[in-house]
Amino acid sequence: MRPPHPFISCGNISKEEKASPLYKHIERLVLPVFEEALKETNKNHMVVGSVGSNNIKSVYVQPHNYRSYFKYSRDTALIDTLKNPSGLYKTEGRLTEGGVGSVYYKKINHDKELSFPEFCGCRVVIKKHSIEVVNKINHKDWFPVRMIPDIIEAQITDIVRQKDEQSIEVLKKFISIFGGVTDYKILNAISEVKVAGEDKINTFPDKMRFHNEVSKKVYGNPNVEFKSAALASKYIENRSKEDFLEDKFEELRIEIMSSKPLLGPLQDVQLDIKEFPVDVLKSREPIMKLSEEDRALLSFWFFEEFGVKV
Repeated sequence: MRPPHPFISCGNISKEEKASPLYKHIERLVLPVFEEALKETNKNHMVVGSVGSNNIKSVYVQPHNYRSYFKYSRDTALIDTLKNPSGLYKTEGRLTEGGVGSVYYKKINHDKELSFPEFCGCRVVIKKHSIEVVNKINHKDWFPVRMIPDIIEAQITDIVRQKDEQSIEVLKKFISIFGGVTDYKILNAISEVKVAGEDKINTFPDKMRFHNEVSKKVYGNPNVEFKSAALASKYIENRSKEDFLEDKFEELRIEIMSSKPLLGPLQDVQLDIKEFPVDVLKSREPIMKLSEEDRALLSFWFFEEFGVKV
């Protein structure tokens, strides 16, 4: 005997199924979820959890090796007056007057560039026509990012902005001591961005290693390093939408499974009858409440399902 099944089947959906109350009910429930997920301009609906609640998830990001590049001219710089054959310099007097203590610097790249490995929390490198500031200020700090798709990019942009402001202030201090000319406009900024505390990343074994064109995990730490802030932002945004849909569909599953009354009196009875005649006797009362037309259809269904005529 073939047990009765819900009116909505798997695979191709028939016209009969599409016309059923349950199908229309499921459609009313599911379509808004997809529409909601696509509304990137309405952040009030794009949250994991309730709006304004404590259920909104957060992940943590850490800019790594943040490098900013500026135009720079040595025309008025004092750097070239500090040369020494040893290649490692200590300019204690002048730097003390600048309020930053003593600073070491050395020649790199075949003596074409000058690197200051530790200057006010940054590494400063003077190149031919530009200057590089590698921001190492509180470089081990993690920044929380709330998983609300519409504002993820803005949150990461704000973190980057803080790094930019720090780098500019350090460059101003550097030029006040060593001279040179710049307009303090960032020509380019490059940074990897680590992401931690995200559900999917948390499932990666510590021993897992990978390195591709988008991200890498080369250490045993529970984080993944993305090759740009934009890539990290897109990953977090996509994962927040996936979490949103998973939560919504779980809610829908519960609601749909509790929607048996929408099947109608006849279909409701059919779903309760799995064994003949035991379940028929149990369902005597709802069967008696059926209309004459439904009882006739039920009699035909008994014959089709169980090979008996009632």
